Amino acid sequence: MVVTRKTPVAPVPTASRTNSSQPLPRAAKPKTTSQLAETEKEAAQTAAKNAAAASSPKPHPKSRHKNRHHKKPPKPSSGWLDRLVYLALSLLALYAFTTCPHDPALSNPVCRSLSQYRVHVLEPYVLPPIYRALEHPSVAPYVEKAQHIERTTLRPAYQKSAPYVAAAKRAVWDRTLVPMFYTYVAPQYRKHVLPQWRKHAAPHLARAAPYVARAQHTMERTAYVLHKTYSQRVAPAVSRAYAVGKPYVIKGYHTVRPHVVAFYVVVADKAGAARRAYVDPHVVRIWEKVLELSGAGPVGSPTEQPVPVPEKEPETTAASAEDSTTEVASQTSVKATVTATPVEASSVPAPSAEEEVPVPTADASSSVVPVKASSSSVVPVEASSVVPPVEASSVASFPSDVPETTTTAAAEPEIKEAIIEDLSAASIAIQSAHGMESPVVEDILADVESLTSVSSTPTSSASVHTPIATESEPAAVDEQAEDDSELFGFLDDIGLSDEFFVDDTPFVSDIPPDSDEDIELTPDEIQKLKEQEAAEQAAAKARNTREKRADLEGRMAKSRETLGAMVNQKNKVLRKMLVGVRKAAVSKMDDPRTEVGGSVRGVRKEGDKMLAGLEGYLKKAKASKGGDSADKMDRWETVVKKVEEKLGESIQKAQSVLQAFHAEEKAQEVDEGMAIIQEVKDACSQAQGDVGLELSWLDDVTYMDWQVYHDLAKIGEDFQAEASAIQGGTHANPPVDPFLTRLEEMQTALGNLVNELVGQINALRQQAKKEFNPEPEPVEEAPPAPGAGEAGEGEDGEGEDGEQDDEEAKGEGVVKEPKEPEVSILPVPPAVEPGVVDPAQVIIGKSAEQVKEAVRIAEEHGEL
Repeated sequence: MVVTRKTPVAPVPTASRTNSSQPLPRAAKPKTTSQLAETEKEAAQTAAKNAAAASSPKPHPKSRHKNRHHKKPPKPSSGWLDRLVYLALSLLALYAFTTCPHDPALSNPVCRSLSQYRVHVLEPYVLPPIYRALEHPSVAPYVEKAQHIERTTLRPAYQKSAPYVAAAKRAVWDRTLVPMFYTYVAPQYRKHVLPQWRKHAAPHLARAAPYVARAQHTMERTAYVLHKTYSQRVAPAVSRAYAVGKPYVIKGYHTVRPHVVAFYVVVADKAGAARRAYVDPHVVRIWEKVLELSGAGPVGSPTEQPVPVPEKEPETTAASAEDSTTEVASQTSVKATVTATPVEASSVPAPSAEEEVPVPTADASSSVVPVKASSSSVVPVEASSVVPPVEASSVASFPSDVPETTTTAAAEPEIKEAIIEDLSAASIAIQSAHGMESPVVEDILADVESLTSVSSTPTSSASVHTPIATESEPAAVDEQAEDDSELFGFLDDIGLSDEFFVDDTPFVSDIPPDSDEDIELTPDEIQKLKEQEAAEQAAAKARNTREKRADLEGRMAKSRETLGAMVNQKNKVLRKMLVGVRKAAVSKMDDPRTEVGGSVRGVRKEGDKMLAGLEGYLKKAKASKGGDSADKMDRWETVVKKVEEKLGESIQKAQSVLQAFHAEEKAQEVDEGMAIIQEVKDACSQAQGDVGLELSWLDDVTYMDWQVYHDLAKIGEDFQAEASAIQGGTHANPPVDPFLTRLEEMQTALGNLVNELVGQINALRQQAKKEFNPEPEPVEEAPPAPGAGEAGEGEDGEGEDGEQDDEEAKGEGVVKEPKEPEVSILPVPPAVEPGVVDPAQVIIGKSAEQVKEAVRIAEEHGEL
């Protein structure tokens, strides 16, 4: 068997782990097109697709079955318990909407809890932000438009549909659901639910009730103690501390604020300088590295390049022969006036011979440092005062032909640093001492900077010329004292006062400026200065008080005028509101489709229905022949009592509807009126708050000022009293009130209807009494017996009266109409006290048997 030898395959070169650096081995594609024919865009798209395909991991065929276990389980649907909770909440909301509007006394626990929630949560926290949002200028137009639509469209539709909704409610709820509930649901509840509750839940609740009551009592007691402690101790102490400490805090704030601002400025400058010195170079270096690594290439550093150090020239023979010597004179005290003296540095060509050139520094009274320098080129630094040409002659000039000492180049850095430090100190002193902007000061600062840059510029060989003190220290002091007068004029010309140079005292001191002795004032002068300062302070205080008083009085007068105009305008608004509300109430009372409008009509309808029923019952009772008359009479009385109870309930319901509507209308008037009154009171409170704090801090505040302050609040109180009188009808010019007139008419109509119904029922009662209790047939009158005419006449009268009294004594249920009280202008006899019998009024009559016997005898005589 021959085995074919396979050609060895070259190993795949090591590639990077990243897909972007090296291509991955892929299967060769059929060579349909040449790669050279592809455009750059197609090649880029192909490379991007290949990279995405290579980077995305391919799922392993064996791991396909594992994905089934990682699927999320489907979200379970809401169970029966959630549905039951939603149903209970819906039923509770429906029950609250149907019950609570008709329960003003809050006898229902659900309505009472909802009312408490509204009072303690909704009204103080939820509703005010909503009202403020609705009153926003960008929302108010839409709200007004919606209210207009509600008044013109929705409200009439509601009024038209309300009777039908009420009828549907009576048909569905009152006549169907409620009876079915009490017929089917309530018995099952009492049969199955209550026993389980009493058996399982009630014992545990009874055992836990004492602990709950104890915890509730403890919480209520703790809350009461905390509230009492806060209101009686903490709140007054905090208020007093705030009132006492506020002036001191404000004064301390105004005192500390300038120092804090100055300290902040200094710290900010120092921090900025430190950042530029220590942080910025590193940040720039890091940024350059980032740009370099990103392929953008190195960029130039924005920082300043260091000053190149000049190469040292070979020292000359003269320089090698001489040593650098420095003579430092003793320094004197620094004057504040010379600190602000302008200095201008200028470089002049070096003279051929060695000479000493004086270089004045920022401190004119300090001793000069003589320095010897030797170099191939000498650059002297000469100082000349920067003053106008007119004043240039007043400045003393320094001699130029003074022998100088030279130093080697080795001492050059130290000299440069000293000069730079002096010049920097001078520039800082100028900036800090002179805060005003002027061309002279700007020129001084520019010259100081130029001098600093010149002194720091490298040269091949630098020589610094410094003056040598040629005079003794007392002589320099005397010369400086002589030139003070000229320096004062110079400072006045550049805008600086004499206080900038020396202390402005009323006398001239002979003490040298550099002396350590202090200037003292006499006690009389000190006392005069104190009195003058006190007088100035008192005058300034009085002037400030007058200005504050005038401002406060003007503001309070303007507030009174504004509030007076507002009161007049709100008075008209109140009257229009009352008339509109009352007319709307009258329209409701005239509308028979509303509850209040149909109350009297409902009573009439119910009465007619009941009377028709009584008449039908009476006719049916008459038609029935069997039965006892007494039994029929008892049944009739039972029916009449039921009818009277039914009519009484209807009448009472109508009266309650009228009373509730009256109370609702008056409550609406009060609510809208209080809203208008509150607007006026808020404006008064705002006017008081505008001047209250400033008035309390006024120095010469009086009792009358506080009276004017309180009169602002009294405007609101007076308007409230006037508004109450207008609403109650006790005002001298009250608005029309058609509501009360219409209400009295309806009450009168209801009273007349009640009297009419009572009269008709009494008529039916008398008719039934005649039917069920027939009276004896009337007999013909016989001539009276001799001597017994008067007696018979009296007996007949007594008999009739006796029968009437018997009928009344039996109490047949006859309802007598109440008699109206009689009013007489004649003297009324005194009423007889109960229990006292007047013997003169006692009448002794005959009994019923005697009367019947007399009637029988009269009949016999009539037959004869």
